[in-house]
Amino acid sequence: MEIGEHLLAWRRRRGMTQQGLSAKTGIPQPNLAALEAGRLDPKLSTLRRIAVALELSPGKLVDERPPSSGWNRHRIDALVRSAATLGRRGRRGRGRWGEGLRIVAASRLAAAGQSVSLRGRTGERLIKQLQADLGPRAWAAVVRRLDKLL
Repeated sequence: MEIGEHLLAWRRRRGMTQQGLSAKTGIPQPNLAALEAGRLDPKLSTLRRIAVALELSPGKLVDERPPSSGWNRHRIDALVRSAATLGRRGRRGRGRWGEGLRIVAASRLAAAGQSVSLRGRTGERLIKQLQADLGPRAWAAVVRRLDKLL
C-alpha cells in the first residue's frame, strides 16, 4: 500500500478537500494531488504537517488505513445494482457512487450489451477515490459482485 493511497483515504475520511488540506498545511494543492497520485515522495516534515492537519500521528498516516465505513453485502449489492441500471429508462443510480461505479464498469457493461456514455472520462481517478472511500475489502467485494451481475 502506498503512502498516497493512505493520504487519500484519510483525507476523504475526514471529509476534507485537497484545497482544504492545502489551506491547513500550507502545502500547495498540486503537490497534495501529486502525493496522492504517487508521483511525488513526501519529506518527513511534509508528512508531519499533513498528519497534524488530519489529526493523526505520522505513523498512523503512513501505516494504517482509516476504519471501514460499514459496507455490508446488502449495501454493496444495492450500489452495484444501481450502477448497472443507471441510464436505463431514465433511472438514476445512488448519486456519485452509482455513476462512479458505472464509469469504472463501462467496459464490462459494454461487453454485456449496454450502451455507456462516459463523456470523455476514463475512470482512473474515480477508481482511486472509490477504493479510498470503500477500503480494500469492500472494494474487492464490489468488484466480485459486479462480475457476478454482469
